[in-house]
Amino acid sequence: FAPKVYEKHFDSDGKPKCEISMKKKRPVFNSAKARISNNENLNSDEKRHVLKTNKKVAKELANKSGGTKKKIKNKSSKWREESNTFREAMRASRLIAKAEIEGKPAHYYL
Repeated sequence: FAPKVYEKHFDSDGKPKCEISMKKKRPVFNSAKARISNNENLNSDEKRHVLKTNKKVAKELANKSGGTKKKIKNKSSKWREESNTFREAMRASRLIAKAEIEGKPAHYYL
């Protein structure tokens, strides 16, 4: 390594700096908090109140989303049943039409 590059990537003991930084957990970024703290129109009490309500809303949404997954799953299975029924009906109508063209009884291919 070149001396400048070595200084940049290794500390004085020769250990890579990336190992040191990888041991630390990166904090989760709270965009609502950053948005509110940068808002000059709100005083400190209003900022606290908005943050508390934001946390409540986030919890409610998390609880609601758990219940909606089950509903979506039921809807998709109902849709799948209807789709399969429709496909079977279309298949049967094609077979009946084929039988009629050939002059055979309608139930011949079914």
